[in-house]
Amino acid sequence: MKRLLILILFFQNLIVSEAAILKYAVYFTDKANSSYSITSPQDFLSLKSIQRRLKEGVILSEQDLPVSTTYLSQLNAITKVHYVSKWLNAAIISHDEVFLSDVESLPFVDRIEYLGPSNFINARLDKTQEKLELEETISSINNNLIGVDEIKAQNITGKGVLLASLDAGFPGVNTMDGFVHVFDHDGVIDTYDFVNGNKDVYSNHYHGTATLSLIAGNIPDVFYSPAPEVDLLLYITEDVNSEYRIEEYNWISAAERADSVGVDIITSSLGYTDFDDLSMDYTSSQLDGKTSVITRAADWAASKGIIVITSAGNYGNNSWYYVGMPADCFTCVSVGSVDAGKVQSVFSSFGPTADWRIKPDLMAMGSAVPILFPDNSMPSFNGTSLAAPQVAGLFAALFEAFPNHTSEQIKEAVFISADRYSTPDNQYGYGIPNFVAASNYLELNEAPNKILEVYPTLVTNKKIFVKTIAPNLYGPFSYRIISVIGQTVQSGQSELNWLQPSLELPILDVSEGIYMIVFEFQDKVFKSKIVIR
Repeated sequence: MKRLLILILFFQNLIVSEAAILKYAVYFTDKANSSYSITSPQDFLSLKSIQRRLKEGVILSEQDLPVSTTYLSQLNAITKVHYVSKWLNAAIISHDEVFLSDVESLPFVDRIEYLGPSNFINARLDKTQEKLELEETISSINNNLIGVDEIKAQNITGKGVLLASLDAGFPGVNTMDGFVHVFDHDGVIDTYDFVNGNKDVYSNHYHGTATLSLIAGNIPDVFYSPAPEVDLLLYITEDVNSEYRIEEYNWISAAERADSVGVDIITSSLGYTDFDDLSMDYTSSQLDGKTSVITRAADWAASKGIIVITSAGNYGNNSWYYVGMPADCFTCVSVGSVDAGKVQSVFSSFGPTADWRIKPDLMAMGSAVPILFPDNSMPSFNGTSLAAPQVAGLFAALFEAFPNHTSEQIKEAVFISADRYSTPDNQYGYGIPNFVAASNYLELNEAPNKILEVYPTLVTNKKIFVKTIAPNLYGPFSYRIISVIGQTVQSGQSELNWLQPSLELPILDVSEGIYMIVFEFQDKVFKSKIVIR
């Protein structure tokens, strides 16, 4: 009996000890002792990521630098580090709350934030299922609303565009008929499950499979999406068995990884308002675009030249009827839902934000939308979760069709194409966007951006050539060669005229690397990327 009592006490203590292992965000004081420098971005960003920044005119900052490896090494010695966030300058750890002072006492630790338990014993009701209500109707009206028929007619497929989907899981995507074409062209570039810490994303909840099918799914003569040949980054950030703020940190880490790979578009049909730990709940007054970590992360991603799409939320007929986080963001695009009659879906969340900005931004069909299911069936579901990926697919199609335009130019065109652009409100936003209207706008506004031609863009002999391609644009101009950290490394002035419509610009003492060359010609500005070797 005594031995049995000792064993019982042992296991009780074991359970208590396991229950005390919690997840925290450890914020660092600085990025000192880093082995990286913003003058050498190729050490921590892909070439595609650097090229996107140059095209978009985005300047590297300390936020882009990885977390100090020195700090991580010392932290790893006393606790388990799951992953890090360079944008937050923080590490996500699991640690016994009793011994948290070990971490707090480290001289480079600024503060620690509790994010939730490390392991979930009692799974809650699948909240993602609650947000997707099964319908009977099969319809293709959603494609017609945003112009997917015209996208298909022009043989636009999203080819060459890199899109990241952040969701709850992608079961069946690697085996389903509707995604065979994705693997035929090696379209999945990267995967990671931030919930379980591995690269297997073809499991867990089907929510990601459903949303992805509306971006890249394709079954000839049966099902078609806006961007079936888009390249994909598939990341699991949502744990449907629980709701804690750790999921916001999963999201920001996934966004950072996508940025580093060189993503063009991030789409996410996830939202956060209340949690299993009531002390974590947000209030409507915090829908200000700057309170929640996930909202700030969405705007940070957009500031890197990425188009970020998020669902508005399915709270429209609840006591909390507002959009969720991160849909309160300033620069990302939040998408609400309409039905086949272009009427706002009863469940679609609406605004304004706490600081009185219009939300949602755009609308797409989210009522009775057919999706591809892991068992190869094609049921219909409801939810703003299904409206957002359609808009993401629209962006992907426009990125392919107009590769010389910046993300801001394409975003502007999408908003202007929306059917209520001139009369936006907090139920409908700017309305339903359309591919044809956006394309027409971009085509009409394309010529002013093509005033000069710069060649070659790969410079190997220390000289480049510039010529005008707009007949009326002759005369003096100035130029600057700018590094990825915003430093002007060479500048000058010259002139194009009828006798000399093209000229040579020598590259002086400029080291190898990727640069942006900016021309100011009369009242116009022209930018081009060059690589100097």
